[in-house]
Amino acid sequence: MISRPTVGTSVIAACFAFGSTNSRVQGAALYWDASNASGIQAGNGNWDTSNANASGKNWSESPGGGGNIFWSTTSTPADDAYFTVNGSSLVTVVTNVTVNSMTFTGTGYSIAGNAGTAVTLAGPNITTNAAASISAVLAGTSGLTKLGTSTLTLSGVNTYTGTTTVSAGTLTLSGSGTLGAASGAINVAGGTLNLGGLARTRTGTVTLTSGSITNGTLNQTGGNFSVQSGTASAILGGTAGLNKTTSGTVTLTAANTYTGATTLSGGILIAGNTNALAGSSSVTLGGGSLHSSVGNINTNGLTITSGTLALNGTAAGSATLASGTNFAMSGGIWSLDLASSTDQIFGSGGGIFSITGGTFDLGGGGIDYTSSYNLLSGFASGSVSGLSFSNYDTVNYAAQFSPAGVLSFSVIPEPGSALAGLLISAGLFRRRRQRR
Repeated sequence: MISRPTVGTSVIAACFAFGSTNSRVQGAALYWDASNASGIQAGNGNWDTSNANASGKNWSESPGGGGNIFWSTTSTPADDAYFTVNGSSLVTVVTNVTVNSMTFTGTGYSIAGNAGTAVTLAGPNITTNAAASISAVLAGTSGLTKLGTSTLTLSGVNTYTGTTTVSAGTLTLSGSGTLGAASGAINVAGGTLNLGGLARTRTGTVTLTSGSITNGTLNQTGGNFSVQSGTASAILGGTAGLNKTTSGTVTLTAANTYTGATTLSGGILIAGNTNALAGSSSVTLGGGSLHSSVGNINTNGLTITSGTLALNGTAAGSATLASGTNFAMSGGIWSLDLASSTDQIFGSGGGIFSITGGTFDLGGGGIDYTSSYNLLSGFASGSVSGLSFSNYDTVNYAAQFSPAGVLSFSVIPEPGSALAGLLISAGLFRRRRQRR
C-alpha cells in the first residue's frame, strides 16, 4: 500500500524548495518577464539566482509568460536567455550567472551588473535583432559570436577568452568596453566591428574575412593583420604586419601606423588614404593587385614579384617611397596610365631601383609616342634588364626604358622603306665600283 505524504511533509518540502535554487528542465529557453502578471512584460528587474530575493523571479519558461522562476545555477547545459518584448528594460545582474546564449528581439534592453558579478558565456552566441547594450562583465572560455542584424554595444571590462566573431550586424565598444582577453582572436566575418572611437591592443590574431572595422584604433602586437575581404576605416597599428590573401577586395581608408611588412598574395588591396601603407616596414606584391584610389600613396619601399600594381585607377597616380628605400621588380605587371599624365614612383635619400623582369602595361590609347615619360625619379641609381612592354602600338614603335627611369619610343621603319634604302645603298656602291 502506497502511503501519501502528510500535509506537514508537503509544507516542509515546499519551504525547502523556496529556499533553494531552481530544480527544473535543464538547458531551457527562458524569457525575460519583469512582471508576474499574465503575459510577458518588459521592464526593470534583477537577473538573480537566489531564491532569497523574490524580486529576482523574472524568468518564464513560456514565451507567453506565467509561472515565473529564478535563473538556475546548476542547469547543464546552461539556459538560453530571450528578451522579446519591446520596452525600456534595465536588467541588473545581482549574482554570477551562466548563460548558453542571449537573444534580443525586443527593443530597449540594457544588461548591467553589480560590482563583482559576471555573466559567464557557456556558449558564444549573442544575437541582436534589436539593439541592446551590455555593461555587465562577460566572462567564460567560449568566446563571443555576434549574430543578428542590429547593434550590440559592450561597455564592460570583459574577461572572456576565445575568439570574438562578428558575423552580422554591428558590435560596438563604448567607454571601458573590451573584446575579452587581449590574447583572444578577432574575426570580422560579415558584420561591422565599431571600436567606438577607442584604442584597443590585441596579441591574438585579427582577421577581416568580410565586413568592416571602423571608428578607432586597433593595435596588433602578437601577429599580423590577416585581411581577405571588406573595409578597414579604423587605424591599424602596432608591430604587426598585414597579409592580404584570397580573391576578395580589401580597402584601407585610414592613415595606418602598423610597422610590420605588407604582403599581398591574392585579391585586391586598395589604399584609400595617402598613408594607408605608410607605417609598413615594406610592401611586397607577390600576387593579386595593389591599387590606390588617391593621387599618391606613401610606402617604405616597394617590391613586385607577381601580380599587378595600378596607381589611382584610371587616373594618373604615384607612389612616394620613404627616404633611402628601394623599388625592385622581378615579375608582375605595372599597369600605367599614359593618356592623362604620367604614373610615377618617387625615390629619395640614396634609394635605388632594380628591374630584372616583369611587364609595363602601357595602357593602350592616348600615348604620345614622340614624348618620353619619367616613370622612376629621385633614385640614386637604377638598373634594367628582362623588362617587357604590352598594350601599345608594337607595329610602328619600339619601347625602351633606361636606367635613368625614362620610358621612350623609337620608330620602327616600314619594311618597304627599309628595303628601298638597302637597294639604293647597294646601287650606289655598285656605281662607285664601276667608276673605278
